[in-house]
Amino acid sequence: MDKKKTKTNEELRKEEVPKNTELKEEIKKEQGSRKKLWWILGAVFGVIVLTGSSYAVWQSYSANKALNKEDKVQNAPASNPESVSTKTVSVSADGGLNLRKEASSSSELIIIIPNGTKLNVTEEKSGWYKVGYSGQLGWVSKEYTAENN
Repeated sequence: MDKKKTKTNEELRKEEVPKNTELKEEIKKEQGSRKKLWWILGAVFGVIVLTGSSYAVWQSYSANKALNKEDKVQNAPASNPESVSTKTVSVSADGGLNLRKEASSSSELIIIIPNGTKLNVTEEKSGWYKVGYSGQLGWVSKEYTAENN
């Protein structure tokens, strides 16, 4: 065998040491970069979650504020009604009577009140009664009611 071509184990080990050291350093740098990336991604995720939560809290606050205003408007004293009374009427419509948001037949329907149901009138306006039924406050047509004595 030719001595020039063969290397001893010791020579081979010496050659590999620098390569292993460089490889280890590259791995450490790569791990450091990955850690930084995970920290950045975690921070971005945290900001997204906080922003989303803040938005949800704001929407909830806004909705509650709007509901409080609506309650104040509904519970406010009637302005300029034809008459305010505490009379009681009964529904006299065979198919039931529509409870509407406003005193108009084209207004949004809230619920249908069954025939024969007794209602307390809180306000009267232009042929309509303002009444409460099943936790809802709205208007019914006077035409489809009968006054109770």
